[in-house]
Amino acid sequence: MPAVDCDLDHLTAWTDGGPTTLTNTGPKCRHDHQLKDHGWTHRRQNDQDHWTSPHGHTYITQGQSP
Repeated sequence: MPAVDCDLDHLTAWTDGGPTTLTNTGPKCRHDHQLKDHGWTHRRQNDQDHWTSPHGHTYITQGQSP
């Protein structure tokens, strides 16, 4: 999805003290951005997206979100 159609997402949540800076923000589609508001966690490592569900299952994707 083009970044222009995405939400700006904080890597470290703003409510947890994460700054609104270029190094702490990135584009996420609305669906993926809302996952984080429903108990999912996300981290980027080695050009892969690691999503962990509220139940503890981790899904790893290359270059896209689940």
